[in-house]
Amino acid sequence: MTKMIMFIGIMIMALWFIVLRPQKKEQKKREELIAGMSKGDKVISAGGIHGVVVNASNKETVEVEVAKNVKITFNRSSISVINPKKGGGDEKEGKK
Repeated sequence: MTKMIMFIGIMIMALWFIVLRPQKKEQKKREELIAGMSKGDKVISAGGIHGVVVNASNKETVEVEVAKNVKITFNRSSISVINPKKGGGDEKEGKK
């Protein structure tokens, strides 16, 4: 009986280290990325809509420009991919 209890305990520990612990780390990383979203970041929504963040001042939502003068408001949780803007300068300004 004690061997069975020890076996179950070992299996629970293995489950914790193999599945649950990495999942929590990934979730925390995603929450930090979503919270750090800022103007200029390229994003993809859960529905597959691509755009650029134009307003991220609200804690619940972000405004994304999907085409010229077309802006859509999304919940932050519905953003699935975030490509942060590079560096401080805008690359397009240097080309003009």
